[in-house]
Amino acid sequence: MVQVRKLVLAIAAASALSSGMAQALGLGELSVKSTLNQPLVAEIELTDAQGLNAAQVVPSLATTADFAQLGVSRQELLNDLTFTPVINPNGRSVLRITSSKPVRVPYVKFLVQVLWPNGRLVRDYSLLLDPPKYSPEAAAAAAAPAPAPAAAPAAPAQLATVAPSTEAAAPRPGSSPGTCRHPRCSAGT
Repeated sequence: MVQVRKLVLAIAAASALSSGMAQALGLGELSVKSTLNQPLVAEIELTDAQGLNAAQVVPSLATTADFAQLGVSRQELLNDLTFTPVINPNGRSVLRITSSKPVRVPYVKFLVQVLWPNGRLVRDYSLLLDPPKYSPEAAAAAAAPAPAPAAAPAAPAQLATVAPSTEAAAPRPGSSPGTCRHPRCSAGT
């Protein structure tokens, strides 16, 4: 009987401790959907978001103190970032990050803060924005000359015929085949 009571207490203690960990929200991988010189569109996977709704998950850029504590410089463009939780109860939940202005620097490092009923999480992310991909169709369209306006056909030009000269060119004085007057030539040959 004593052993059963200890077992029941152990199970109750374990379930009490694990209930707080049931909503241990996590931040996963970052995937970038935009390119350099475009407004930022990126997503961070939210892990263990079961039982939470979008109103309970409050994402934002981390505080200035967090940036200073972790030694990360806070770029001016970070002030334009918007964080939106997208909670899908039956699927993949993400944290969508967008900007209203184009991002003109290829490397961006920032800290994300997420608050939820059971805690606070701060994580740093670095993203590398690639230039827009080369598109052969776009390049061909840009390089194609504009079509020339249709014009009435011009009258064919008269071809002038030039008779070949029958006179041979007269040799210049002092020049004959096989002679050279340059000082480097030996003996005028």
